[in-house]
Amino acid sequence: MTRKHINYQVIEQNGKPAFAVVPFAEFEKLMAQVELEEPATKKEPTVPHEVAKLVTLKNYSPVKAWRKYKGITQAELAEKLKLTQPALSQIEKTEKGLQQDTVKKLAKALGIKPDQLAID
Repeated sequence: MTRKHINYQVIEQNGKPAFAVVPFAEFEKLMAQVELEEPATKKEPTVPHEVAKLVTLKNYSPVKAWRKYKGITQAELAEKLKLTQPALSQIEKTEKGLQQDTVKKLAKALGIKPDQLAID
C-alpha cells in the first residue's frame, strides 16, 4: 500500500493544534471519498424513540411496540400475516426465540426491516 502525501498546514490555538488547512483540490478528493461511504443510518436500521420506549418502559415485545407505533390493531396485523388474532397475541408475548422466517414475515407486514425487531 502506498501512502500519498497530503500538503496541509496546522493552525494552533493556545499552543495546541486547532485546525488543519488543506489545498482545496485535496479537500475535494477527501470529500469525494467520504461521499462514497454510506451513512451509518443506511448500514444499520434505526428504531424510533417511541418504539424503544414502549419496549423498555412498558415491557412490550418489539412486535407489539412496533404494531402500536404503526397504529395497527392485532386483528389487522393478524390478517396481514394470515394468522388468527390469538396466534399473534402469543407471538407478541414471546420475548425471544422467534424463528427467522417468522421475524421476516412480521417485519414485512409492519413495513420495517427484520433487524429493527431485534431490540435489546
